[in-house]
Amino acid sequence: LGINYLAAFFILNIDDDEDAFWCLEELLNGEHQWRDIFSDNTPKLMNLLREIEQKMHKKCPKVLKHLVTTTQLNVEAAFASLFITLFVYDLP
Repeated sequence: LGINYLAAFFILNIDDDEDAFWCLEELLNGEHQWRDIFSDNTPKLMNLLREIEQKMHKKCPKVLKHLVTTTQLNVEAAFASLFITLFVYDLP
């Protein structure tokens, strides 16, 4: 999972391969520095997942409790692939 899904998404949806490359480059190295999602120990990913868990705890604690108790998933397991692939892998 990861950069290959993003690269494939751009290649399949942008006619010019060079434009697809530059879109991927901008995503990874632009303002939001998405490449940090893929760096060792994934600090950006872990920060995003902590933020999701905190927001769920504050705004929808019942959903968080259901996620943990019923599905036996934690926030990291449930949401990590969504951020790593920017939803390309998990959504139709």
